[in-house]
Amino acid sequence: MFKNRRDAGFQLAQELQKHVTTRDIVILGIARGGAVVAKEVAQHLNISFDILVIRKIGAPQNPELAIGAVGPRKTLFWEQELVDSFNLSKKQLHSLASEKYHEVNVLEKRIRGNKKPLSITNKTIILVDDGVATGATVLCAEKYLHKQVSNITLAVPVMASSTLFDLEKHFNSIIAIKISPDFHAVGQFYEQFEQVDTRQIIEIVRDARKKN
Repeated sequence: MFKNRRDAGFQLAQELQKHVTTRDIVILGIARGGAVVAKEVAQHLNISFDILVIRKIGAPQNPELAIGAVGPRKTLFWEQELVDSFNLSKKQLHSLASEKYHEVNVLEKRIRGNKKPLSITNKTIILVDDGVATGATVLCAEKYLHKQVSNITLAVPVMASSTLFDLEKHFNSIIAIKISPDFHAVGQFYEQFEQVDTRQIIEIVRDARKKN
């Protein structure tokens, strides 16, 4: 169990040290929780970092269950089997996605203002989150990133073993400290798992600009 996201980031950095063979790397933390982990990893490895705003689409009556996710430039990913299991209409799916597109745009504007994201052209990407359950969020991030880069490593403190096989097809490599068959929620692997607010993300991006 991890004490908190900073502790998880420190442990993940220790694991990643053996795999970092080039300095031509950018670490991207999925906001919100993944941004805290990514900042810690980047500081310990002395690598440039930034955040990536992805919003999960929760299932009706069960918002914690991610049936999809949206990202920048209207990137959209659906967990098709889960979507089918809820018998959602195209109209319902469109409504769910539109709401999250709006959240992504608002959060991006609040976090960055008029500043552009860090350039990732010709970079190797280490994509960081605080944990992976269904995989919708990281697969949406991968879909967005693969329009720009070809080498993406997924690095997380913990993930569900049932998700690993599906993810391996999408990433060049996957690094996880713990892969658990008994996975109910990311928070179960943390002693402290408080919500990360927008103010914290703004500070993280500000620190990233100073470092980069």
